[in-house]
Order: sequence, then C-alpha cells, then structure tokens
Amino acid sequence: MTGVVRAVFGNADLGRELGVDHADFAAMAAARSLVVLGSAAAQLPPPIDGVTTDRSSRIH
Repeated sequence: MTGVVRAVFGNADLGRELGVDHADFAAMAAARSLVVLGSAAAQLPPPIDGVTTDRSSRIH
C-alpha cells in the first residue's frame, strides 16, 4: 500500500451504514479484526481505533 501510513477504524461511519450502534463492540468485532489483520499484512503500525462518544466518562 504505497502512501498509507496507518489505518483508522471508522466505527461511527460503519455503524451508521449498517444501522447498528457504533459502540456495540460485538457488532463491530469482525470489521475491527479485519482492519487489524489488514494492517499487519501490509506491515503497517496497528490501526487507530474508532471514536468514543460516551460523554459521561469525560475527564474534568
């Protein structure tokens, strides 16, 4: 993959496309695993995981 530095898992975008909650780890597990495996196969650094939108755990 010429020019690719690191992959990012877009859980919010994928969740919206699939109609599932992007925070549902089980629903995203297969896709997340494929991004990790693809990065390893391409000898890239580990991918950046998706966003967290739970504002209740903010650091004050």
